Amino acid sequence: MDLGYQRQAVAEWRDRQMTAAAALFNLKAIDARAAFDRDLHDATARDAFFPSALATTRIDALMTAALDQALPDFLSAAAQELVAISERLTTLSQGLGDAKLDLPSAASATLEAASAPASEETPPPPAATPPAAWLTDLPGRLRKQAAGVIDSAGAAADQLVTERLKLVDRLRTAAAKRIERAWMNDEAGHDPLSQLIGLIDETAHASRVSLS
Repeated sequence: MDLGYQRQAVAEWRDRQMTAAAALFNLKAIDARAAFDRDLHDATARDAFFPSALATTRIDALMTAALDQALPDFLSAAAQELVAISERLTTLSQGLGDAKLDLPSAASATLEAASAPASEETPPPPAATPPAAWLTDLPGRLRKQAAGVIDSAGAAADQLVTERLKLVDRLRTAAAKRIERAWMNDEAGHDPLSQLIGLIDETAHASRVSLS
């Protein structure tokens, strides 16, 4: 294979590896979010105030565990494909296969302080009812109390379901943001996916230079 064909093969290798890198991270992100959703039954009311704290800790752990083996395998396969183009690219392929990416750490996340809820004043006790009136009103009071208990129980159950759904929604949103901003689409380009794509691009450029 002459140098022109080899340089073209490197360009095709570059495009193929970039597409594969994006697919790899998308797959691991989907798996991480699915695992995160399965753990939401353990979420507590405190997590409603700090949704990013739980999301950061769990998503970083899930993504790190998923990529710890997947990334070395990916880089090894990409290096083998590169050196197959030309033995002149052996050193570059070895450097690619041994490359390490900087993965986000939950320890670097900043947690917001929780503000204590304002205390409510205790209402004054109701005025005492005269004994005779109390006895006369007893049946009506019991009926109202029973109806109030039923209404309160239903309202409390509805409130619990609503609050639980809000909590789950906040945590899912926080998890999605953590994946996007820390793992796949950091504006500064420090996320692992951007690092991997940059590594592929730099290796391809150096390979084409070596084949000049």
